[in-house]
Amino acid sequence: MITRGLVVSALVAASAAAMFAASLVRAALPPHIPVVDSTAPESRDTAGTPTPGLDERALRLAAERNPFFAHRGAAPPVEAPAEVAPPPMPETVKVLGTVVLNEKSALAMLQQQGSPPRLVRVGQTFGSWTLDRVEPGRAVLRGADGVELAVLVSRPGR
Repeated sequence: MITRGLVVSALVAASAAAMFAASLVRAALPPHIPVVDSTAPESRDTAGTPTPGLDERALRLAAERNPFFAHRGAAPPVEAPAEVAPPPMPETVKVLGTVVLNEKSALAMLQQQGSPPRLVRVGQTFGSWTLDRVEPGRAVLRGADGVELAVLVSRPGR
């Protein structure tokens, strides 16, 4: 038996489906772009300033080449900023481990390629670098020119 409530519910569901379909169609269509005839005389805006007519070719080109997509075209070349030379750093320095007992007592086991590992306390030199501070898992070295270099433990947990 079909009741009045069932008929009303069916009508509401059908109208909701129709409105949803209409909004999907509206969303899928491209927006309307008015084309102004380039041969039209100049018009004036509300302040009285003359505004030239829009070029139809330019409008069509703008509509075809969406400026918000990356494939639009190549950007003009940009000059690369001048590279700052990195400080000379011992590329062969490895931090094998760190020990931090307290703020005043910390050390790191450092190694340069081709030499045995060495325990270095904060304030001691290692090659051309001075061990500035030690944190769990990393050592901070300071060069003679004041440049800091933070080196992480090369293989933590081993």
